[in-house]
Amino acid sequence: MLQLLIVPTALAIGAFYLQETSKQRDLEIAQANREKDQQIADDRAKQETLNRYFDQISTLLFDRGLRTANADDESRIVAQARTLTALRELDGERQGQLIKFLHKAKLLQAKKPVLDLRQTNLREANLSGSNLSEIDLAGVDLVGINLSELNLPDTDSILSAERKMGNKEPSRVMIFRSYENLARLEKTNLDGANLSGTDLRAANLRRVNLSRTDLSKADLSMADLRDTNLSFANLKDAIMFEPILDGTLLCNTIMPDGTKSDRDCDKLKPKK
Repeated sequence: MLQLLIVPTALAIGAFYLQETSKQRDLEIAQANREKDQQIADDRAKQETLNRYFDQISTLLFDRGLRTANADDESRIVAQARTLTALRELDGERQGQLIKFLHKAKLLQAKKPVLDLRQTNLREANLSGSNLSEIDLAGVDLVGINLSELNLPDTDSILSAERKMGNKEPSRVMIFRSYENLARLEKTNLDGANLSGTDLRAANLRRVNLSRTDLSKADLSMADLRDTNLSFANLKDAIMFEPILDGTLLCNTIMPDGTKSDRDCDKLKPKK
């Protein structure tokens, strides 16, 4: 009698287990579908935010003279507010598109920026391969920002490629030219920006104002730092493989080894 009861009980337990497993699988699939739908909706909303921003700023540029507006003009105040709001709502890829748009529209010129991005968080912005010459990003949080090509070749691969082309001893210039399409930030104002840990390999930083900039743990290998202002900058633990340093200004500058350099402080003293 007991044996007769064991079989149907086991079958019932097995059926219950299969049923619960199926329910759990259905719940997981439903959850995954909800997350996918939410992701699609969020992505669509971000793209609509970016498109709407482009339309709004374009209108202010063409109809309200935003580029030449005074600091207290309504068009400039509105553009400032909409820019900061959009940057908070966008992902890194679209933040990069927005910054490139503003740069091309000449609204972030280093000498006379129309918009002020100080204290803005652009840590995830993708500015890879960009030419951002003379842009004003003073005081912007750029920790870990992508300023290089996504598939950046390392030095060894460049040397190997040059040797295959017949250059037995590739020069530093050859290596540098292999990177010359990377981020160009010539004459840019990055005063006080946070670039800690940022990949700046072979970036064109010539004549850039990097005063008070945090470059700790940044990779500045083969970067062009000619005539760059590094006064009061923090370079602690930065990677500096053969950078170009001709005319670089060092004063109260924390070097990669943690020491402080006051080499050029006399140049910062006001002329009598």
